[in-house]
Amino acid sequence: MVRIESIQDVKSLLKAVSNSIEKSDPLHQQFKWYSEANFSVASEYYGELKLFLVKVLKSEEGRALPYRKELQQLLKFLKRIW
Repeated sequence: MVRIESIQDVKSLLKAVSNSIEKSDPLHQQFKWYSEANFSVASEYYGELKLFLVKVLKSEEGRALPYRKELQQLLKFLKRIW
């Protein structure tokens, strides 16, 4: 189970996903962006991340993602708070 207590915890998970994906994969750059993104309001970051995860986890590419289970847990967390 992923322990999410702060935005930094979320970004650490997303960075781990990014680092485990081939650099040539378009998802690598997207996960990297979310692991480094700085929004002025946390709710905006979480809202955009939720939309991204819904899209990715439902896609064909998302079915083979490393850390898929952890990303699904993160998505459940985001859906509970937004």
